[in-house]
Amino acid sequence: MKNNAQAMLEYLALVSFAILLLSVILYSLMSYMIESTTQMNIDSAYKTVDIIKDKSDFVYVHGYPSKTEARITIPGNIERIDMSGNIIRMRLSIASHFGESYTDIYGVTRGNLTSNLHAICNPDCRPGDYILVIEHIKNNRIRISVK
Repeated sequence: MKNNAQAMLEYLALVSFAILLLSVILYSLMSYMIESTTQMNIDSAYKTVDIIKDKSDFVYVHGYPSKTEARITIPGNIERIDMSGNIIRMRLSIASHFGESYTDIYGVTRGNLTSNLHAICNPDCRPGDYILVIEHIKNNRIRISVK
């Protein structure tokens, strides 16, 4: 009877150790996956802001009535997009162990911007691929709208 109890206790200790080891590995893998997804979204937002900035500067330099289009990708964790004055800003939500947190991606353009992005963010931002029309309008402003 004593040998059965000892064998059962050893088996229980072995299974407990295996479950503990497995849970540590799974936690590490999940953290790595979340971190890499977040980094990919930040990179995508950075590229999008950079494309809009470059196209806006191109239109600004060429003056009225120049116009161009930009193909952009909005990642899934965008909270808000603001384009006014000479600032382009995308706010991203980031997964965190301490609750919700945010980061902003900025771009500064040469010209003053006016934007109408209700097709993308009204009020929540929808991820996906969009075509923006960027045109130099009178009053030396750059208008950005969704095609």
